[in-house]
Amino acid sequence: MTQPNALVDLTGRRALVTGGTKGIGRATVELFASLGAEVIAVARNQDDLDALTAELGEQVTGVCADLGHTKDIERVIGAVRERFGALDTLVNNVGMNIRKPTADYAPDEFARVMEVNFTSAFTLCKELQPMLLAGNEASIECWRSCAPRPGIAATAPPPPPAEAKGVQPCSRVTVCAGYSYWLGAWTTSRKLNAEPVESPLKL
Repeated sequence: MTQPNALVDLTGRRALVTGGTKGIGRATVELFASLGAEVIAVARNQDDLDALTAELGEQVTGVCADLGHTKDIERVIGAVRERFGALDTLVNNVGMNIRKPTADYAPDEFARVMEVNFTSAFTLCKELQPMLLAGNEASIECWRSCAPRPGIAATAPPPPPAEAKGVQPCSRVTVCAGYSYWLGAWTTSRKLNAEPVESPLKL
């Protein structure tokens, strides 16, 4: 794999990437590994994880988990603790959608979307904070899709707070935008790769 940015060296850094086998998540795992980082990739499909780790080698560990479930989140946290002990980068990338008119959402469907898209990110940020504080200049990246259509329920990242100065999206790839947190504070994030990444939408 060619190194896309010779000025960036992630050797020795430890990263957790959710939704790490498809689209933007997979591109992130590949990029981090190519730059020298050790990565734990999280996804729901074990076959996809096996294919990813077989391709990228020992730098990447796969954890099969559905982050809409508390027990699976706990298992991911345990895997980070066991492999790394501390964490340098958390990438909250996992997301889902039930593509239907907002008015047709059942309460359990809305709850499921929120559990995967929001609650999982909040819980990982909260529970991994001690390991991030023990890391090396740790950062948290929260990426969400933003491709809503009129009448269709969709989730997107919130705008940066008004008091944040000079904040830039940390990645703009196809329909994804994200912001970088420095353990709770908005920061400017260095672009690693500005090329578009195909991310299939599951209807």
